[in-house]
Amino acid sequence: MKKLLLLISAMAISCQKSDPPQKPEQDIQSQSQEKTETVLPICSDGFDYSNKDENGYFIYGNDFGKSDFGPKSARLRASFSDGEILVSILETKPQGDEHTEPVVKLFTSIGKSVKDSLSVHETIDWEGHYHKRFCISKDRTISVNEEQIAPDVENIDEQGNSPIDSSFAKATYRIQKDGKFKKISSSGNID
Repeated sequence: MKKLLLLISAMAISCQKSDPPQKPEQDIQSQSQEKTETVLPICSDGFDYSNKDENGYFIYGNDFGKSDFGPKSARLRASFSDGEILVSILETKPQGDEHTEPVVKLFTSIGKSVKDSLSVHETIDWEGHYHKRFCISKDRTISVNEEQIAPDVENIDEQGNSPIDSSFAKATYRIQKDGKFKKISSSGNID
């Protein structure tokens, strides 16, 4: 009987050693938490790009790094899902010096495959300006507005003044089941 108890004790100790170690409670909790999505509606007018240098250019921080997809220098601003499609709002560092703020693009992906992109926010300031802004409504309709105000350099008068040309355009997009952006309406035209 004593030998049987020793054998059972040895087996119990052996089983305890072979059990995988338990993860700390904090790790288990963090794995169970779901990623939070952006609450719609969202508009680019609410984005804060006030951190600018003395020349009026946005100052990019270390948070503009390599993105998982898309441009090399970007940061994820927000994301939401539309069925199986993930929509990411990515702020990108523009090429060249004409942009005074990040360029914002929407990217759609299904799984790990990027399906489409759409530029939805730009700010260019020179003698005039070009502004592109967007809003995404609760029903996931994307509205993009473009405004351009610039001097008409082809019609300069004798005093060196030129008339100001302005134009405005608007387009509305929906996300298709294949992840592509489809323009459903538009008005105006910007060259």
